[in-house]
Amino acid sequence: MAGGLDRRGLIGALAAGGAALAAGASASAAELPAGPRAVLVYTAVAQLEERVSHGITPYGERFRVPIIGGHFEGPDLKGRIVPGGADW
Repeated sequence: MAGGLDRRGLIGALAAGGAALAAGASASAAELPAGPRAVLVYTAVAQLEERVSHGITPYGERFRVPIIGGHFEGPDLKGRIVPGGADW
């Protein structure tokens, strides 16, 4: 290959890179990045109507609960819930 590695050179480079990664895998836990954490986005209070049944199925009763209003608020977010949705 002109200006690059031939097949043997490429295999050798990959092997060397793998060995370097394996050596780095023994790093201490203090060097690992922090995992995900929970952050409050908002708290919601929804006003609901009575549930509406859609019948019994082999998997149990299916129903929906209409959402008729409410509000939500968080550190950087605030608003109202408008009617029209439902929880199935």
